[in-house]
Amino acid sequence: MWTWAAARPNAWGGASRRRHVLQNRVKPDFFHSGYARTCLDVLMTVMRTIFLLALAAGAMPAAAQDGTRSKQYQRCMDKAVSNPAIMECIAVQYDTEDKRLNVAYRALMARLQGERKQQLQDAQRLWLKYAEANCVFYHDPDGGTAAVLLAEECSMSARAARATELENLARVR
Repeated sequence: MWTWAAARPNAWGGASRRRHVLQNRVKPDFFHSGYARTCLDVLMTVMRTIFLLALAAGAMPAAAQDGTRSKQYQRCMDKAVSNPAIMECIAVQYDTEDKRLNVAYRALMARLQGERKQQLQDAQRLWLKYAEANCVFYHDPDGGTAAVLLAEECSMSARAARATELENLARVR
């Protein structure tokens, strides 16, 4: 019940006018129903997911543009129709990129001497901390499954970009 409607009268019609307006107001319709609220929540979740996936596509262009993604990964993603299937594609490519990163790191370490080895080791440790912290940030607790995919894509793409960077450094040396 609207208890404030029984407040003191005022110059514009008093409490009786407010009571009349409140009693004759429009009853809740579809847009104010619980069902519409549920539909709106679902729509907002879908919109957020689409936004996060679009953001993921634009947020990680470096690895995609330099051609480091395997054809196997592209085929897997083309076939994937569910989030678990997408996650499996990312996991397989992550393993591939992680191995590539380790090979590139070892190759560059083998070419370096003395203080430069220590500098690379320190830089790699800092890079690993950065990459982990950065990609954990992508995993927004309110982002749902899309945020999980975004975080995993971030980790995979970061490794691909770092592997390319170390491979290029090893070639220059």
